[in-house]
Amino acid sequence: MELSQNKLKYIVSLHQKKNREAEGVFIAEGIKVITDLIKFGFIPQMIAYNPGEWELKDMGQSHAFCEYFTTTGQQDKKMSLLATPPGVMAVFPKPVFELDKSILKDSYVFLLDNVNDPGNLGTIIRTAHWFGIHHLFITPGSVEVFSPKVVQSSMGSLAAVKVYIIDNEEFISDLQAFSIPVFKADMEGKELRSVTIKKPACIVFGNESNGLSKTWTHAATDALTITATQPDNHPESLNLSVTVGIFMELLTTP
Repeated sequence: MELSQNKLKYIVSLHQKKNREAEGVFIAEGIKVITDLIKFGFIPQMIAYNPGEWELKDMGQSHAFCEYFTTTGQQDKKMSLLATPPGVMAVFPKPVFELDKSILKDSYVFLLDNVNDPGNLGTIIRTAHWFGIHHLFITPGSVEVFSPKVVQSSMGSLAAVKVYIIDNEEFISDLQAFSIPVFKADMEGKELRSVTIKKPACIVFGNESNGLSKTWTHAATDALTITATQPDNHPESLNLSVTVGIFMELLTTP
């Protein structure tokens, strides 16, 4: 079935956060992102694809779960958020995760405090998936978890890693109730490779520009860092997603 003008308007309206929230959905572009989301458990409501770019069979059984529509090149340009439209877009229902607090008791809890860059969050989600970490936590005020840029950069891992938006004070109380120590990632901290951090433990990473909020600065009992291998010749800092990725690798790899 061809994509109607009304369906096109609906998809374009989902470029705006307020409309995605009102509809309880998110959008994904590109065959790789869409098929990975489906492979890891998400089921689309709708797929719109250009038969000149893709064939329905290229989507495996994706089309068996939802409505699907064919598009033109002009429609692709209107509905895509990418510089080069990939010719396939899907609309997925946004999942709602309920936290089972018992998972905190035997985990490395990776908490992002006011993460601002969608590319960073998407990359961190994908990295967490790589290291078998299935739960991430972010504070209120962070970037929208299911924004198109986060979806794109996470490359399907959003369906495999649950991201929880916490209540700061309640989460701190939960950590205290389980006697879980809180470490902050900080340039002045102890070298991560020289200490043993056993589960459970919470590691908090600050905002890309402003670092940790006062709430989590006060909640942390100790600080950890990654020392540059060339102390006298290195950048001022590491990118947030790179930092989190190194912490994940060092903490989770035997």
